[in-house]
Amino acid sequence: MVRPINSYDYLRVITAFAVVFLHTAAPYLYDFNTLSQSNWMAVNIYDSISRWCVPVFFMLSGAFLLNPKREETLKVLYTKRVMKLLIPLVAWSIIYYIYTAILHNDFSLEHFVRDFLNNETFFHLWFLYILIGLYVLIPILRMITRQASQKMLLYILLLWFIQTPLKELLNHYLHLDIYFDIPLGKYLGFFILGYYLMTYEIPKKTRILSYVLGLISLFVTVYGTYVGTLENNGRFFGFYYYYLRPNVIFMAIAIFIFFKYSRLSFAPQFIQKIDGQSFGIYLVHALLLKEFTRLLHSVTGHEYLFSNLYINTIIVAIIIFTVSYFVSKWIRRIPVLKHIIP
Repeated sequence: MVRPINSYDYLRVITAFAVVFLHTAAPYLYDFNTLSQSNWMAVNIYDSISRWCVPVFFMLSGAFLLNPKREETLKVLYTKRVMKLLIPLVAWSIIYYIYTAILHNDFSLEHFVRDFLNNETFFHLWFLYILIGLYVLIPILRMITRQASQKMLLYILLLWFIQTPLKELLNHYLHLDIYFDIPLGKYLGFFILGYYLMTYEIPKKTRILSYVLGLISLFVTVYGTYVGTLENNGRFFGFYYYYLRPNVIFMAIAIFIFFKYSRLSFAPQFIQKIDGQSFGIYLVHALLLKEFTRLLHSVTGHEYLFSNLYINTIIVAIIIFTVSYFVSKWIRRIPVLKHIIP
């Protein structure tokens, strides 16, 4: 029996595409001095628009997995959840390392082990390391969500916001190195935030405020990145892109709340099909994007289909997203390989 579609299915699909979109735009951000200002601003705007995607992925996981009504033994947790992430992490680390080693003609088992332990096999796999760390905390976090009141959860989220986003912002602007420390993990806050936003009713005035803050944060991200890069003599200034900056957090909150209260109902079967491959798309897309741009450069001498990056970024992202979907679907149909895409 097919389960009813909900707004979070749409959100997962949009988030998966936003990741591909972000990574399609990102490489050109380092070409400030060689691109036209219009083209550089195109990728800056596109990347800024998409910065919320990774926080929302964490928030979606926390929203569903921290439900206190879920009952799981530690054995089930590790065999059903942790291993379903650990196996893909190891498998895709090997795949990406071999791919990189072939390109550079430099393979070493010692280097692979070092890169795997240091999270240096490929740029996007860091997400799985963090997610595994959050998964092993699920039993403890469920004890908190089972016992904590709404006010207590807000208190935890406030402490998290003070500890990392706010403290790092103050350190940057005031040129300080504040030692005061509240031992709350960086991405742990997104896990709890997702559960909170899904569980509790958000008043209409608060929703409107979140949308306003989200739009202001988008402007801050675009403009701050542009000015910072300009003042940095064209060297990319990524301060406002960091996932734990207040501006990115406010964008993520606005997107999550918007979809929570949306009543989307178009193409439900199509959305659920893509949603079922969203994690596979995340795992696959980086290799396809890297190979696509490499082959394109070898044929045309540059790494884009269209000289206008407003157009190029959208078209390439759609191509990579679509191909990633079919590759993920194909892999999951092969008995030996299906476990590397949960």
